[in-house]
Amino acid sequence: VNNKTKQGITSVTAMTEEMEAKFAETKEYLAIGSFDKALEALDEATKGGVQGASEADIDNMYLMAIREITAKRMSAAEFAVWQGEQDVADSLIAVTNELITTYDVALDTGIARIMKSYLLTLDKKLCNKRQDELDAYIYGITDCLKRKEFVAAEKLVRTALAVPESKNCKLDKTR
Repeated sequence: VNNKTKQGITSVTAMTEEMEAKFAETKEYLAIGSFDKALEALDEATKGGVQGASEADIDNMYLMAIREITAKRMSAAEFAVWQGEQDVADSLIAVTNELITTYDVALDTGIARIMKSYLLTLDKKLCNKRQDELDAYIYGITDCLKRKEFVAAEKLVRTALAVPESKNCKLDKTR
């Protein structure tokens, strides 16, 4: 019995040391800005149950990592829209929404602010792209009118009027 007790104490001590090492690893990843790695380390540390670390510290580490991941991904999504890669931006937003849902942090004010800010920026840039598209149609229409190609001009007018707007994106279609 004594030997079994010693084995049990040794395994608990080894488990606690392993978890403490994982939390230390998490803090290092957070410090150097490798937030996806920090989240992986946190997940590994908390899989077996938390021992020796306060729940508030763990929640704070998760929140910090998720906020930074969200900010990085939304910045990348903004850049993708600017580059004309809307599918990449949509994918980044979907992955980020999945992360936020998985960790149930949608009500965190920091994350909500990051998402709202970047989504408004994305919408604004998308709106600018649509206005540019509309302006290109206007150029095509005037070119068709100069060449007296009225049927082609009418098709371009119908296409230009079909460019979609949203509640945050009002296009100037008066021209």
